[in-house]
Amino acid sequence: MNKMKLPKIILTTMVLLLLSSVGYSDDWKYFGVKKIKGEEGKLFYESESQEKTSEGYIRVWSKGITNSELERIMKKNEKLIVEKSEKKLANNYTPPFALVHTVAPPKLFKNPEDINYNILDIITWEEVANCPETQPSEMIFYEINCNERKIRTLSVISYLNDGYVDSNETPGAWIYNPLESNDVTLKKILCK
Repeated sequence: MNKMKLPKIILTTMVLLLLSSVGYSDDWKYFGVKKIKGEEGKLFYESESQEKTSEGYIRVWSKGITNSELERIMKKNEKLIVEKSEKKLANNYTPPFALVHTVAPPKLFKNPEDINYNILDIITWEEVANCPETQPSEMIFYEINCNERKIRTLSVISYLNDGYVDSNETPGAWIYNPLESNDVTLKKILCK
């Protein structure tokens, strides 16, 4: 891994410029949860920048955002995010995650101990992930072989708390995943 001291904004800008060259459009879709920097976070993939290689593999960027960052952005932009989320819900938008997993319908009153996410939660997380000021904790560029049901990382960028950035541009080995991993969810969504 390369450990460099770069301001997060510079590296994030470089990644976003790279994504713009492949059609980046701020259309991040939820696909799972993961511990990030010692706290729970949400995972999103960029739905518009997917590319298909000549070998038939799918390549896609993902980002991990801590729950504290999602909450920070939600508080800062609550009115706009709620409006966008409610509009999507009114237009019968279904998050891709809900097409491959059972998700509860929106609820008027939520029990904080309810572990089942509902569609409105997911839509709201996606809207927060699409806010330009949302700072991811990690960005991962995946390659998926749908025919053989395996996945590997091509690039990993981790934004560290001390202002450093870890990056690894060495493609990982192809792996098969357990039945209920985030990688399996991503493959189910993208390998149609």
